[in-house]
Amino acid sequence: MTDVQVTKIVTHRSGKAPPPKMLQPVGRFANIQQAKDFFNNARQKNIDFVQLTNENLRNRYWQHPATGTIDLYQTILLLSAHCERHAAQIEEVKKGEGYPK
Repeated sequence: MTDVQVTKIVTHRSGKAPPPKMLQPVGRFANIQQAKDFFNNARQKNIDFVQLTNENLRNRYWQHPATGTIDLYQTILLLSAHCERHAAQIEEVKKGEGYPK
């Protein structure tokens, strides 16, 4: 899978894709602040890893449930594209009828 294909798969908005079982909501956060803190902490760890790693990200692979085998560089692209997809979903909701102006 190419880098462009990974990005296109994740940002493609023509259909809904259910999250893998391991990523489905399970009610582990008591409130929105806990969820935000968890997200921001994980995001910062990813940023730190990208900024500080000396690893060859092209030589480390894993099996992603939606894309198949990808390397760690592509995983970083995927994380960014995933956020882009959700930002597009938010904008779509905000343009919808009934959304407060």
